[in-house]
Amino acid sequence: MNLKQFFYRDYYNGVNLMKYAGENGIQSKADKDSNDSAKNLNEPQFKTANKKLTDFMLKPEATTSLDFSRWNKQVKTIELETTYPGLFTGSGYNHETGNVGELKLGFFFDHSTGLPILPGSSVKGTLRSFFPRFKADPNDALKFRSGDETPLQKNKSALIAFLFELDDPNDQEAVFKLESALFEGVDFVETERKRAELRTQGAKEVENTICYKPMSQHAVFLDAFISKPGERGRILGTDAITPHGQNPLKNPIPLPFLKILPGVTFKFQFILHDIELSNTKKISAAKIQEVFETLLSDFGIGAKTNVGYGQFKSKRTAAATGATTAVQGVSQVAVAKKTPLRKGEKPGGTVVESDRSGYVAIQLNTDPEVVAYLKFPEREIGISVKEVEILELKPELKIRVNRWS
Repeated sequence: MNLKQFFYRDYYNGVNLMKYAGENGIQSKADKDSNDSAKNLNEPQFKTANKKLTDFMLKPEATTSLDFSRWNKQVKTIELETTYPGLFTGSGYNHETGNVGELKLGFFFDHSTGLPILPGSSVKGTLRSFFPRFKADPNDALKFRSGDETPLQKNKSALIAFLFELDDPNDQEAVFKLESALFEGVDFVETERKRAELRTQGAKEVENTICYKPMSQHAVFLDAFISKPGERGRILGTDAITPHGQNPLKNPIPLPFLKILPGVTFKFQFILHDIELSNTKKISAAKIQEVFETLLSDFGIGAKTNVGYGQFKSKRTAAATGATTAVQGVSQVAVAKKTPLRKGEKPGGTVVESDRSGYVAIQLNTDPEVVAYLKFPEREIGISVKEVEILELKPELKIRVNRWS
């Protein structure tokens, strides 16, 4: 089934689109009868259509045409898994006829495959929104206009400087250059060389000269697609918003819509290059990829991110098998590699990573490549693990931390 064709065309096949009066427009018994008739006729059909959407199961081979990394080794990928309540994109598209039971808001699908995607333009726009967008100095296009910064721009600049580990966290000039090079392809080294050449030739107003990298050296933001569905192969679900408007006591009218379910993995795709801000300062493509992953997983993408939609968790700190469980106060357990250990063994381990939210990564002493990721709620994390017991290996790894230092 082509989801886009079904959602925007076949969804309404057989629906009676007769015009009927709304709740505030019923003026006669005939209007009321027409209104009730349309409701009774269409609501069951929309219920069936909605179930067909949510029952859709994604086949792995369906997304191969969207995976550019399969044939282009330059493409760098980031895999992120949606968290509750899911992801919502394409709300600006029209999908409402006024009938009861229909999904009221639009949704974005890829035109060729019909599958949900995050367009590369949206990914680029979202990532750039985290940068300060300083205005250029009218006297020198390579510098930003100092003194016009808003508090929000200053905060964004400090965030970017921190993530990219710039030498000076208050170096707004470097952040301005980084943004211009990354999203516009400005070549600062070549620009300075060209300006110096023009000055030796006696040229005036060389400050307006800007050199850009060839398009082959620009950062490319490709469409993000679903690389792994959620439970039982499902990717879609329904939800509803209940807008109250300006009156918090108003009885809201729910607006149902389609969404991506939690637990669905998206693969983000980029073609990135090293960026030279000067002859002595370079930002590697690997660092850019790392920052992009941090921004997307921390701030999200899509509509309604302020109420939790569009949030992700990184696949780097999840199990290759996706195993999660709860064992003796451990709320989440995952393992980065299948372990050759046997039930009942008690290998030691060392905490190799932890954060304020309570997550820790334990590297088992018997196999350095085996790392278990756990979350301990409401307790202090020890420096090292003295004793770990393997409780179960199949279908998922379960461990018990018997003693902390």
